[in-house]
Amino acid sequence: MSNFRTMLMSTAAVGLASVLATPASAGEVEKSASFGGHVNRTLSVLDDGDSTKLKSGDSGVSMSRVRFQGSAKSESLTTKAYIEVRARGQRSNSNVTTGATANQISMRHSYVSLGNSMGTLIIGDTNPAGDLNGWASGQFSGSWAGQDGDTLGGGEFGTFALSAAGDNTGQEEGNYAGVTPRMTMSSGRGGVVRYDSPDFNGFSVKASIKGGADADEEPSISFGYSADYDGTKVTAGYGYTNRSGSVAAEDAMHSVGAGVLLESGINFHAGYFERTATNANTIESTMWVTDLGYNMSVVDAGATSVKVTYAESEESLVQNDDLEWYGISVQQELSEYGTSLYGGMSNASYTGAAGTNYDDLTSGWVGVRVTF
Repeated sequence: MSNFRTMLMSTAAVGLASVLATPASAGEVEKSASFGGHVNRTLSVLDDGDSTKLKSGDSGVSMSRVRFQGSAKSESLTTKAYIEVRARGQRSNSNVTTGATANQISMRHSYVSLGNSMGTLIIGDTNPAGDLNGWASGQFSGSWAGQDGDTLGGGEFGTFALSAAGDNTGQEEGNYAGVTPRMTMSSGRGGVVRYDSPDFNGFSVKASIKGGADADEEPSISFGYSADYDGTKVTAGYGYTNRSGSVAAEDAMHSVGAGVLLESGINFHAGYFERTATNANTIESTMWVTDLGYNMSVVDAGATSVKVTYAESEESLVQNDDLEWYGISVQQELSEYGTSLYGGMSNASYTGAAGTNYDDLTSGWVGVRVTF
């Protein structure tokens, strides 16, 4: 790990030296500032096989937020200050025992950056390199719907409980178990030093270190590729994060994805995620997902997309558990209004520890995302 850390710090040092090598005079600099964000609300209906619940709140895929940006740009140097704040409204909960989640204001990003033709150096609270260019690379349809709180209902599944005597094997008990089998596929934002390379004929690399004290350090790196072959777009990416310095039971995270978009609008994506452990007694989570989508022009207001998704994860909570999820989503852009309308249906099934099975969770949802 020390060699990897040294390589990342060397990369960051080279990036810093390059962006400071040719400063521009004050007269050549153009300054700008902007404010924006979006509000993204969903309405979901969830059926766990025992009861049906209604949820209303911020989308779990992309919560409401506000962002502030200031930049200064010349031919030789661009500096930027960026702040993004999550502004999630109260969200009702499908679990009959917990009520609703509270309103929440919290920081998503807070960083400064220096960039030129040699790349960009980023310092602050934001995504580490390993979270970028991963399993989601190559998704071309339906950005605002997926496997999250809107389609898994907060992760609560009605349970089939097997009695010790075995006389009610398979009988539906109908209680909420509080199981949340959604997998976390990120090491999380934090204080990072990150270098983003420029584009080299479609190829790019990002490298970072997250954390302060040695015990908290997480070095990570990612690679990306994007190209357009006479109307056929191809995107691929890989991300790696070394977790051994910050989480005693974990070794690393690996994430890879790729997709293709044909000129006709048909597109396909596949992604894979893996979290490796440092000993045999710790779960090693895996997830793979496939998407088949179609982008079309149905109305003049904006693009329409349809996507069918299948995903499966193992050991998201315990050894040998399994979560299967499949669904269909539709999205309509209203370009002049900065608005996206979307909706979908899905089914999720979860098998937990030995002897415990759960009812399928069926859901339907509609949502509106408005940018400003």
